[in-house]
Formats: sequence, C-alpha cells, structure tokens
Amino acid sequence: MSETLDQLDGLEGLIPQLPQAHLSELFGEALQDAGTHAFALLSEIEKLERWKLSINLLRESWQDDERRETLDALHTLQIAGGQMETVENREQLSQVRTTATAAKQSIGIILRDGLRVWQRRIEVDIGSLGSLGSLLAEFADTRSLGGRMTSIKVRGDGLKNQFPPFATQVEAYKALLEDANAVRTDLAAIGTGESIQRFLLALASETATLDMVDESVLRWIRDRRSDHRFRLSLQRSGIR
Repeated sequence: MSETLDQLDGLEGLIPQLPQAHLSELFGEALQDAGTHAFALLSEIEKLERWKLSINLLRESWQDDERRETLDALHTLQIAGGQMETVENREQLSQVRTTATAAKQSIGIILRDGLRVWQRRIEVDIGSLGSLGSLLAEFADTRSLGGRMTSIKVRGDGLKNQFPPFATQVEAYKALLEDANAVRTDLAAIGTGESIQRFLLALASETATLDMVDESVLRWIRDRRSDHRFRLSLQRSGIR
C-alpha cells in the first residue's frame, strides 16, 4: 500500500490559503463562502492524519476492490487540493463549494474502507482466542490462560469500532498482538495441539463430532480427569 502513503503525503494542500483571492476584497461573499467550505474539511483532514498512523498495520489486509477504491479516492483528493490551492478569481471561488463536497465524500470512502480492513485485521489476529479461552476457563489448570485469552478478545472488540485509531490505540493494538502471540505460545506449551484446539472450538460452538475425538483429545480430557464432563448426544436427522 505504499502508493497510498505517497498519495496521502500530498494532502497538505487540500486546505488552501486561497492566496490570490485573499489579496483582493472584490470577491466578497464568494470568498467567504469558499473559505467556509474549505475550512469545514479540517476535521476530516485530521481523521486522515490519524488514518496514516494505522496504514502499515493494515498493509496485508486490503482486498483488491478496497485498495482500488481507496487509491481512487486519494487521487480525487489530490486533484481537489490542487484546484483549491490555485483559486484566483470569482468563478474559481464559486467552484470551491462543489470541490469541498466532493473531497468530503472521498474522505468518507477512505475511512469506510479503512474501517472494514481494520476490523478484518483484528478479527484475523485474535481469531478463535475468545471461544477457546471461554472453554479453557472451565478447567482448573487452564483457567488463568483462558482468562487471558478472553481478555484479549474483549480488548480487541473495544478497538474494532474506533477508526481511525489515535496514536494510543495503535500502541494498544500492538500490545494486543504481543499478548495474543504469547498466549498462543503458552497454549502450545500445555499440549493443546491442532486436533485438540479444533475439538475445543467445536465444543464451544456445539458442533463437535465423534470423529474429532482422537488419541490426543482423549489424553487431554483424561489428564484433567474430566471424562464425566463430556457427553455425546444423537442428532436426529428427521428422516422417517
């Protein structure tokens, strides 16, 4: 997404000084109207600046349509910035309102697509930790680990809808990734291999089947003297 960063670096001119227009009082209301609409974009530009903080975190999570749409919107913003920066006469001032409206729409597209990618990245990075954690918390020897996993899920959910993130939230997200990697390492260390994790996840969603119970799963259950806590049930097909 380096091309996105390159285009974003050129946005400083989006809020113009309207240099030539300011030299004359002949423009009157047209100048005032143009200035009002141009400077109304300041809060939107601030959001884009925050968006830059998280762009590298999202680098691998863009889908092609989102990447293309975002780059097109950034290109539109560059053009809008150039048009607003070179205003010299009444006719050009009258177009600032339209240009500013289009710029705001483009920023809206960028933020919308960025939010989608941000949420997808968090979901992928956290994965099944929440479901696994809630189940591991049922056993004495994995209760602490399960609590850490569910805590990571809660923290991730808290970040998902805040976009673009502030600098402190970017740091919180980086810390979240470190903690997620740490619990996955601890999860492997207690002998929960792939088949055990698959079985536990299926239990959490009530989709576990008998063919998932291999020797590793049985050993994991028996090590915790938890045979009595597991029951099989027949799912009736409805066929008569």
